[in-house]
Amino acid sequence: MITLGIIGVVAALTLPNLIANYRDKVLIAQTKRTYSLIMNAITLWKTDVGSFDDNTLLFNPSQSSLETAKNFAKYFNAPKICENQSIADCSKYYITYKYSYSSVSNGVTYGEKPIYPLLMLNDGAKIYIRQSSSCLNTWVSCERDENGFCKKDESGNDIMKPGSDDACGYIYFDVNGEKGPNQFGRDAYLLKVRTNDIVLNSWKPSGYESLRNILSGKDKLIYTNYNIGDKVD
Repeated sequence: MITLGIIGVVAALTLPNLIANYRDKVLIAQTKRTYSLIMNAITLWKTDVGSFDDNTLLFNPSQSSLETAKNFAKYFNAPKICENQSIADCSKYYITYKYSYSSVSNGVTYGEKPIYPLLMLNDGAKIYIRQSSSCLNTWVSCERDENGFCKKDESGNDIMKPGSDDACGYIYFDVNGEKGPNQFGRDAYLLKVRTNDIVLNSWKPSGYESLRNILSGKDKLIYTNYNIGDKVD
């Protein structure tokens, strides 16, 4: 009985980790597949138009996100196109994704709900297309720390600074649809489309570290479990 009790305790301690590791491996495999489908579609498009160094021929700042999505959809296997979240049979696909943190600082956790045109792939993966109106955008916003929180001055006010972005567009992708955990860095990621290349979005909360690991063969997800609205100490 003592031996069985010890086995039970060990199982109770190790089983949750085994289940979590298995889920991560499944998500990693799905991420590799979805990323491969996206990059293959881009290669097909570049071959079709005969240009391999100008992404603005697809992510054209003069066109809308929907126009870009429809052009991009041609290079996938008959995806369903959702123009926006107000369409009845598409509204259920627009969900809020938690941001992923490798560490935490003072603030409240939050998420993002992409509202852009959506491609639904046959395997359940989703691809949101956000077209920029320019390949060079400037703004003034709060300075953020590595976890995405606004830095504060001595008076508690946000520290503001000018910013710029060379994205002609963005590709959000969810590797398993509405299934959980619906969190950047686990089953959702963000790619930046620049004029001459497509890169990982380097902002850590958008899943950069996990996707970088996966694409480099390290196969390790970097994230923190939490619920949107939780207070982070």
